[in-house]
Amino acid sequence: MKLSDLKIATRLYLGYGVLIGITSIVVAIAYGNVTALDSANDANVHTYKVLAEVDGAMEALVNIETGERGFALTGQEASLQPYTAGRQEFQQHIERALALTADNEAQQQRLQQLAQHQRDWMARAIDPVIAQRRAAVGDDLSQVVATVREGKGRAGMDAMRATVAQVRSAENSLLVQRAAQIEEARSAMRRTLIGGGLIAAVLAVFMAYQLGRNISI
Repeated sequence: MKLSDLKIATRLYLGYGVLIGITSIVVAIAYGNVTALDSANDANVHTYKVLAEVDGAMEALVNIETGERGFALTGQEASLQPYTAGRQEFQQHIERALALTADNEAQQQRLQQLAQHQRDWMARAIDPVIAQRRAAVGDDLSQVVATVREGKGRAGMDAMRATVAQVRSAENSLLVQRAAQIEEARSAMRRTLIGGGLIAAVLAVFMAYQLGRNISI
């Protein structure tokens, strides 16, 4: 049976049915792409939170070092304020970062390694200097200077910076991957909307032509 053999009403119903089908498919695909975009954006927000916590931990380490150096120079307990605050802030940032990366075993290991580096650094470089400065008699800081010159503080900080760099690199890699996924989803959405729109437009013109032809006849 030819299309021309069908009644006008049947052809209209068929055409509208095809249009509705095409529209439904386009909407479903577009919805899937929008969902993918939302998911990628949410994951990016999560990654930025991890980076913020890691940066906060690094800033806390610098504050600890600042307090230790200030106290080593002045011997005044007030100089330890950055040290005291930094210790608390570091622990808070590490705990939040661990919670955020609970589903990422590699990042968990890096963050735990960072926490271990911090404990070792405190025990071998920071706290000994503070203890020696408190025990110093008068202006005799020879023991403090000798401990600082051993370079354990710098070595510890370098190890922590390297670990932080690994954490950041892993998170930035995820951002790059998601950026590619987002672009692909956007491209797929554009193709779907343009392709679906063109097909619907062609079908609409065809239906109008058929309807006009039958009316003319």
